[in-house]
Amino acid sequence: MTITDDTVDKFAGLFAPYYLNNYGIQFDYDSHKWYYRHRNMCCHLVKGHLTGNFWIGVPSTWYTHFGYIDIDNPLSTPVDHVLELLRLDDSEHYKMSSPGFSKEGKIHIIYKPQYKFNDITRKLYHDMINPLVKSTGAQLFPQGNRIMRLPRGRNQSILDENGIPLDQSPEEFMFWIDKLDYYETSEKITHQTSFLRELYSDTTDPFSECTVTIDDARMLEKIGLFHDSSRHNACLTLAIYYYRLDYSPEKSIRKLKKWLRKKHFNRSKQINKGRWWFVDNEIEDIVSWVYEKYSGSFLPDSTHNFKYGLATPEDVQHAVSLYRGDWINIKRTIALFKYCRMRRFFPWIYIPVSVWDKIASHKLYIDYQNDLLKNSVITNVRTDYHAGRYSKSFKITQPRSVSPPIADDNRAVTNVTTLLLRTFGTPREVVNAAQLDKVTAWRLFNRS
Repeated sequence: MTITDDTVDKFAGLFAPYYLNNYGIQFDYDSHKWYYRHRNMCCHLVKGHLTGNFWIGVPSTWYTHFGYIDIDNPLSTPVDHVLELLRLDDSEHYKMSSPGFSKEGKIHIIYKPQYKFNDITRKLYHDMINPLVKSTGAQLFPQGNRIMRLPRGRNQSILDENGIPLDQSPEEFMFWIDKLDYYETSEKITHQTSFLRELYSDTTDPFSECTVTIDDARMLEKIGLFHDSSRHNACLTLAIYYYRLDYSPEKSIRKLKKWLRKKHFNRSKQINKGRWWFVDNEIEDIVSWVYEKYSGSFLPDSTHNFKYGLATPEDVQHAVSLYRGDWINIKRTIALFKYCRMRRFFPWIYIPVSVWDKIASHKLYIDYQNDLLKNSVITNVRTDYHAGRYSKSFKITQPRSVSPPIADDNRAVTNVTTLLLRTFGTPREVVNAAQLDKVTAWRLFNRS
């Protein structure tokens, strides 16, 4: 089986980000022995996992994108009992074989949790779900700094309705994972367990301002403290940077302590006095403050980009060329391309009704789909779906992009007008390229 580098990068982006800096390798499942490495992941390791040469395990990130339930003894912990207790619907989870499935029947359950229709932090996820899972004798992942085995490795497959492992390529596996409906914990879990709930109001502002840029933080991390009495601000800058990288709080604290011991250059009075206990306590307070301030309102970069989508200049240009003079459909097509750009490696792109409703209103998206078929943007529709359970999947034709996605400091640009200006230049050039009428042009560029 040939696995392309694009497929490896996409899988790593979903399950094993290269920036995690530490991971574990297991060659023999029966030995239960992991070999730990404290360095960056690389594509060769992920490819080795996907081809079945060994297993890779990674620590958790701060935001939980995929939840796993490990059932080692299905006889004492029936799978149906766990699903019933958590109220996990069929469309919200898959049963997967564990490496010990063939000998002992071990099973994993994979699902996509969220809270109040927003991404959920590891702390809130663990506080809400773990008491129920633990009561059944199963184990919940991710958890703390414990290594978690990546899915889709050797002897790890989605099980069909008869409990038989499916033979799927990595692309097909990611496609089916993308089809999962989100497991809404605020509706399914009724007991009150976490003080972090107050961080998740019903209406959150995903565009909260963050003054720390990626370039400034990387430079600071590289050169260390560069003037006296700058320790506190430097630690705050790096704590925000590590949050944006989706590090867990524990990992951020460890990295900050290690960085400061290596690159303080005697520019801190407290360090010069040897008061490392004071410095370490302050680092923990800073990290705690950052994660409480930003959790639920300002998403890490990778989470933000996958949620809101990325568009390249070629995407914007193609949308404009398809619908010159039709501002409504230009906006719709850019939104569609942004969603599909993040899923371009899938053989089919699953687009649920909720996404179509955001792109076009409920009564109009069918007409818009038909128009996309006429313009050869949609080239095929997969109809083997379950009504009320899975929506249709599509093959979408997007322009080949040589330019990087349009982003502000590594974060997706969500405003359509900004995307047009970044692609074409001035407002006049946008109006000419899109052939906008005077009223639309005034609304876009002249309204205060």
